[in-house]
Amino acid sequence: THITVSSSDAEYWKGDGMPRLDLLSDVAYKRGVLAEFTQPEATDLVFKDALLKFYERFYKRNGWHIIKPLSDKDSYRLPALHIPVDDSEIELKNQVESMCVILVESINASKLESILCGKTENEKSISLLKRFLEMKQIDDEGTIDFLLNLNTLRNMKLHRISTSKPKPEQKRAIEYFSLESSSFSDIMMSIFNHANRLLSVLIKVSQQAVPV
Repeated sequence: THITVSSSDAEYWKGDGMPRLDLLSDVAYKRGVLAEFTQPEATDLVFKDALLKFYERFYKRNGWHIIKPLSDKDSYRLPALHIPVDDSEIELKNQVESMCVILVESINASKLESILCGKTENEKSISLLKRFLEMKQIDDEGTIDFLLNLNTLRNMKLHRISTSKPKPEQKRAIEYFSLESSSFSDIMMSIFNHANRLLSVLIKVSQQAVPV
């Protein structure tokens, strides 16, 4: 299907608040104009779509969730995820907070502990996940480092200039996310990309026979 829009029509649509076809992404055009189903192309939408499919596929294969779906009180967090439109620290903090709830706090630590026959002293969910992947002989592809740095980022100030000396783990997070040189939108884009990689790693677990 080929649609042409005259200059007068384009100006009319623009003036009337209607979407101009030349400003629509391919996905928006196919969904809104051609009424076709398409996969989301934006990084945040890709992650949301992948996460929901991951929940379903992992549970269907194994009968349990390695990353638990959000509770009712946190259900708003996934739809609200997005790339920040400016360098608002509050906005980025909110996004990082939600990502930590979705990816870190939702790790099924009790199930992993059961499968691993207990945990070591002070071992937390990320370490349990790391040990589980090692047991399954699956390369985490750097995603454990991502989760550790994401969790650190959540608990620190995001000011680009600070008079306080960062702790070693904070310095690692600053360098990991290029906090001093990247825009907040770029940082969140990186977080989404790392999160998508994490899901691709965990999908490999669901392709194996996992003990219940």
